[in-house]
Amino acid sequence: MSLHLAEIVFASILFLGFAAAVIYTLTKSAEIRFWVGGAWAAFVNGFIEGAPVGSPAGAGIALADNEVHADFGLRHLAIEAAHVLAVPFFTGLADIRAFTKQNPFPNPFSPPRAPVTPPTP
Repeated sequence: MSLHLAEIVFASILFLGFAAAVIYTLTKSAEIRFWVGGAWAAFVNGFIEGAPVGSPAGAGIALADNEVHADFGLRHLAIEAAHVLAVPFFTGLADIRAFTKQNPFPNPFSPPRAPVTPPTP
């Protein structure tokens, strides 16, 4: 019994340590904050672009799959929401993929580059 508790504590410490490292990196590196902000903006933009087409299509697919019921059980509502939000979600992910191809993830551990000085005549 105590072995399971030790495993849970160890996994929690690993997870919290990783989360703390991610938060520290995001708050201390201006390049990464800028990159993450751009990735979120790309996702939201793609989600909004995909919603007018994807949401009615997803509702139609859910209706065709017979997942829209009068009982409104949690399972059926979750499946309905997954159908409705699938196209906007994947459109947002596609925009993130395009963003990351144009803007590769910055390396926060690389030393800062020296400023470029113009050549003297």
